Amino acid sequence: MVEATAEQEKNDLWLSCMFDVHLEMGDRFEHRILIRKAPDALCIGVLHGNDRHELLTGTSLAELGWAVQFNKDNFSLHGTNGQEKGEDKKILEDGSLFTILVDLYLGFIEISLDGEVCARWSDVMPREYPLVFGASFLGGSGQAESIEPESYQLPEAGPLLFPEWNWLDARGSLAEVQTLLETYEAPCADNIDYRVPNVKICLMGFPGAGKSSFINTIYSAIQGKICRIVNQGVCPRGGSVTKVLSTYAPLEYSSRQDKKYTPIHIEDTAGKYRETFEYGQCRMLLCGQISDGTNFQKGSSMAGSGPSEVGLQAHVVVIVFPVTQLDNDEAIREMKEVINTTRLSNLEVPVIILLTMIDKALPFFKYLSKNPQEALFVPEVSKLVQLAVMKLGIPPVNILVQYNYHSEHSTSPGIDLLTLMNLKEILETATDYLSGPVFARRVSDQAKAQARADAQAGDHLSTAYAANGRNQASYSLSHPLVYPIAQRL
Repeated sequence: MVEATAEQEKNDLWLSCMFDVHLEMGDRFEHRILIRKAPDALCIGVLHGNDRHELLTGTSLAELGWAVQFNKDNFSLHGTNGQEKGEDKKILEDGSLFTILVDLYLGFIEISLDGEVCARWSDVMPREYPLVFGASFLGGSGQAESIEPESYQLPEAGPLLFPEWNWLDARGSLAEVQTLLETYEAPCADNIDYRVPNVKICLMGFPGAGKSSFINTIYSAIQGKICRIVNQGVCPRGGSVTKVLSTYAPLEYSSRQDKKYTPIHIEDTAGKYRETFEYGQCRMLLCGQISDGTNFQKGSSMAGSGPSEVGLQAHVVVIVFPVTQLDNDEAIREMKEVINTTRLSNLEVPVIILLTMIDKALPFFKYLSKNPQEALFVPEVSKLVQLAVMKLGIPPVNILVQYNYHSEHSTSPGIDLLTLMNLKEILETATDYLSGPVFARRVSDQAKAQARADAQAGDHLSTAYAANGRNQASYSLSHPLVYPIAQRL
């Protein structure tokens, strides 16, 4: 326990103490400090070990590291990239317990007072090591006691989304995942000899949610450089930059893409909100009745509409949703209507929620190059996923967390791997749908409808042949309904 002497209590200098814990690069540690007697002013936090001698001259910890300072009437943060947390007034009193969490692997420091987080620093990059814990008392009038420190452990590998991948060897795993995507072959429908010509992933979400950014990030991960294939952003009045339906095939940029494999097509739609397109048009989009280049506007005629075919429909819907909107009831209601549209249609297309802008809520998340899988499962991220489960009614297995490139000028192995693993999970969801009974029923129904059309076409041909003496075979080849589904596909 640290206690001031009577002589020290008479002056206005800072009396500082340090605790015997040295943190090196990559360390994670949680330290607890009990304030037995609250001083008039207190500064507590972390500093560079080599600056310890500065504390002996009466310098405050606030001038040397990452710290919070409590005075009688105010609370302040010191150190770069700090952010005050919580709305309640912070009150220092006898018996207050500070918890200081330092993670030099993910690069953040967090200080809690009596169980409530009051400050967090991201992008913590010490100029030297070790770091040490310390506290400064104004005038020396205070007592502090170090509680038995505890090592801070991130969750074990059990609940990880992708436990089979070596995240520490990001570049090696990245090549493996990319190869799997490039050599993907869609399954045949259940008990039916039919395979789709391409797998269609349909992106939906609000303007600025990150749909186009996600596509650009996929291209960037595949090509190893920042790509700007798709225009992205939000119009000045909140409208969507994307105005027309556009389909992208990012893996076709790879020289290893073989024609015998199934192409992966990603549809980028206009930002979904009331003035964009109606839910009837949403159903047309799911059915594949809207062709590329069609302008999305409420009440528009959708001139590019075409027939509904199993090879044209969406095989998985990805709703891109910013975590910053999880407390927006109107946004939640709009997206739940889209989710219900997919569920209530006869297509029963599966839905994936892709949570974006995670770095807005958790700044440390962008340092994925160190280890993206661990960043996915720190408690703060898990809480956001659980909140999305509760708000949107989607099971956690169908919720993915994504960091999109937006201000970076070079790619990161961790972000690339996270992006392609998310794409792999989306693709596997589509694969389950394509090999399931719902899609098989769709294929069978379309084949029967085509057979009926062929029979009707044959009757018309027989009548035409008898009346006009035409060559039936020549006529049948030009008739658009004669080809059976297997031949067309």
